[in-house]
Amino acid sequence: MYRKIFINFVTIFLCTSAAVSQQVTPQRIVQGEWIKTWLMCGPFPLKEQKDPALSSEHLDGFSTDYLIKAGGEKNLTAKAGDVVKFKNGSAKWTIYSSADSLIDLDNAVSRNDPVMAYAYTEIEADKSGIWFLGLGSNDGGSLWINGLKLWDYTLPRGLSVDDDMIPVLLKKGNNKVLLKIADRGNRWGFCARMLPFSVEKLAERGSLFNITSGLNGEVMIVSEMVTAVLDQLVQKIDVKIVNQQQKVVLEEQRNSDFCGKINLVPDEFQSYNAFISISLKSGESLNQKISFYAGNRTDYTLFSEGKSYYRIILGAEASESEKWAAGELQHWIREISGAEISIGEMNNQYPGPQIYIGYNDLVKEKTGDEVPADLDESFRYCSKGADVFIFGGKIRGSMYGVMAFLEN
Repeated sequence: MYRKIFINFVTIFLCTSAAVSQQVTPQRIVQGEWIKTWLMCGPFPLKEQKDPALSSEHLDGFSTDYLIKAGGEKNLTAKAGDVVKFKNGSAKWTIYSSADSLIDLDNAVSRNDPVMAYAYTEIEADKSGIWFLGLGSNDGGSLWINGLKLWDYTLPRGLSVDDDMIPVLLKKGNNKVLLKIADRGNRWGFCARMLPFSVEKLAERGSLFNITSGLNGEVMIVSEMVTAVLDQLVQKIDVKIVNQQQKVVLEEQRNSDFCGKINLVPDEFQSYNAFISISLKSGESLNQKISFYAGNRTDYTLFSEGKSYYRIILGAEASESEKWAAGELQHWIREISGAEISIGEMNNQYPGPQIYIGYNDLVKEKTGDEVPADLDESFRYCSKGADVFIFGGKIRGSMYGVMAFLEN
């Protein structure tokens, strides 16, 4: 009898061990269907940011890779029952299957906050290619596909289906998916599914490329997509950049290495427009217009402690509205700062910096802009060194430019 009980005990123990160490079964991709089965691990503690300047960043502790001993977030190997130890605690991987779209982390992991948790699964693709991963989360988090970090969102938000449509490159066969989801309070969860990739959806969701510029004047083409996805998607890009005078200052074509430094060397800080024509390997195309500022930025002080070294300048043929605008500029600078700025004429020499109102020969020389029509109500203001130029059509353009300058 005792032998029978012992054998039954061993059998039960072995069955329990097998269940505890269960690996997640790869789920075959069916477009539009929710991914319902995940290995979950958590909760891991987070702390509110004390520095207000970091309020748009992840909570303190989110960037910690708790999975180092299991390959790390980029190369995870995990199964149900594995334990992840951390300072003052531990968490166990468990299998969680949902009956619907929502992976309810409050029920699956913890109702405490602020915390974060990992969710891991594997999906099986019939062939290699680009898909959208439709993701909704409450709150932010990070995503890795086959070790590549493809998504990162730092702010609190409510869960909305397909809030993010993330282009992902899947290989034929098994693909590893790891999510890291934060909880700042209230409900906690996510939903995820694979959707067919389309250029139309991509265009609806935003730009494929963007342009950034650093304080040193360096200009870069960047993308939220990783290089592997871009290389599968894009055949070539043609880039044209024009300056404020609508002059083309750069044209180039890229057939690879689509992101990176642009050979634009601005002589001063100013605005530009970039026109990017994107040819896709599918034969389709996209066009983007991106406005950006670039150049070495220098700060000049218009007034300080009730004083200003500037003077307002009007041309000899200034219109009545330009003269009125000069008076308004003088008045409001005095109201704001207490500084009294004089209004002078161009034929009088002045050693300090000046604010030029209205178009004239000096504006043409400094900016290269052609004379605007008198009835043109558009305007432009820019700086050349410490000098400021505000000009447009004589009837209203320059006046509107001064008003906009005061507002900004």
